Amino acid sequence: METLETKPNALETLLRNIEEGHESVLDITRATDADGKPLTTVELRRRAIQPELKPEPRLAISPPRAHTFLTAYAFTRYLEKYGSPENTVVLLDPVGKIGHGVLDELTERGREVVRLQPTYNPGFAPWAALIDAGRVEITQFCEFLMANRRVVTDPDGKTLALLLSQVRISHGITIHRGRGARAINGLVCETTIAGEKQEETVELPDSLTLETPIFLGTDTQKIEVDLTLSATRDGDVSVLVSSADLALATLKTFDAMADAIGETLAGRATVLTGQFFEGTWKTLD
Repeated sequence: METLETKPNALETLLRNIEEGHESVLDITRATDADGKPLTTVELRRRAIQPELKPEPRLAISPPRAHTFLTAYAFTRYLEKYGSPENTVVLLDPVGKIGHGVLDELTERGREVVRLQPTYNPGFAPWAALIDAGRVEITQFCEFLMANRRVVTDPDGKTLALLLSQVRISHGITIHRGRGARAINGLVCETTIAGEKQEETVELPDSLTLETPIFLGTDTQKIEVDLTLSATRDGDVSVLVSSADLALATLKTFDAMADAIGETLAGRATVLTGQFFEGTWKTLD
């Protein structure tokens, strides 16, 4: 430590030449000596500046909840526990097959909205994708049907497996269209056995019956799927997969979900049919 006694011109140095990261400190101490007389000590020194402690970081406010639930059960249970009993509003859209839950409709600090997005049952999901795709090549359809025949109830699985195995092993497929009351419509499958070509007509059904829940956590529905065979000029055979029952079965399933939600949240939420939108206020400035 530098003092006035140990270094010439120490006072001037301490006052004028301040090094970076240091400061000059003047300490005045008042006491009494051995005879009881007042004693004042003045000390001028230099010390390193102690770094300031960083303040504790302040946590930001949690972002608004915007969960997505995959089943009506989970959606309802969440609103039961965390929704405002007086101001929770549920909007269910049967066309878009989606629902929204507003946790506090009257809040002035920003609404929090959770969503119901029903997910397909694993047994039905591949069929929904196939119907949405529409047309598929015949061998691809047979492979699909073999892998997803568990939900097919008519015709039964063994009959389907036998029909499809004949199609899958063939190396030439054409459409057979008969005429007359006893005509056979189906596929003519060409195979080679012991070097000899053989042809066999395979009658694929015009339709299939599926029995499966459409969404997770919902009741089983019976859905009829129509199959329409067609061929290009090059001879490629394809199947058009469609279902007139699917739209009605889906609407029926969603309506049942809406009824269950309304019953469970009775007295705790306002459950309505509708779509959730937010607008923007116009200002006069």
